[in-house]
Amino acid sequence: MTQIESARKCYRVMLNASGMTPDDFKAACEQHPAFNSAPGWPLFLRYASAAGAVIQDIRADKRAKRSATIQARAKVTTAKCERCGGAGRISAFKHVNAGICFDCEGTGKDWRSPLS
Repeated sequence: MTQIESARKCYRVMLNASGMTPDDFKAACEQHPAFNSAPGWPLFLRYASAAGAVIQDIRADKRAKRSATIQARAKVTTAKCERCGGAGRISAFKHVNAGICFDCEGTGKDWRSPLS
């Protein structure tokens, strides 16, 4: 596989992972600072580099939104999670996702219970 084929395959994989339309993904790559950071590079390498950076940004945004959701749930209630007893982890299941309680997502709060 040549360098061009490899870069194209990488770009296609990242496009599929982004969940964006091809035009939107191309525009996001062209607007990203990583696209213009190496102006001497061939165009296909600049796209591949920017595509990786765009995917990292998308994942960071998803993590931030998920974290904000978890924090909002923790602020809404004061009740302890019944499954983990408010610890956020279950030691008997430390081999599964580091023992994080699936009910409270590791916050120790029961977000489904009504406010006291």
